[in-house]
Amino acid sequence: MVKKSNLMAALGKPANAPEPVAAPEPVAETVTAPTAASPQKAKAAKAGKVDRANLVAVTSYLDPQFRQNLMMLKAHRAGERVTMESLHAEALNLLFEKYDLPTVRE
Repeated sequence: MVKKSNLMAALGKPANAPEPVAAPEPVAETVTAPTAASPQKAKAAKAGKVDRANLVAVTSYLDPQFRQNLMMLKAHRAGERVTMESLHAEALNLLFEKYDLPTVRE
């Protein structure tokens, strides 16, 4: 292991040089959570982002070919602005129909 004095010499600083003192950080103001009518929510809605408050993650570990095929399908349907979530939902709804289960509204 390299000694501290050797590191300090390599950096061009004296070994017993005092550490610089950082200026105190300003006190942060209290920020309120954005409301439904906030500009952030409106901007996110305009950008097509999904509010994930009432959603859950459904994950699985699959062969990488599944992801590659989904990405190719997404590219083929690029004009429709399809998302990976919508492709997953469509696939699961088709599976539910196959086994006579109720489908989930997208």
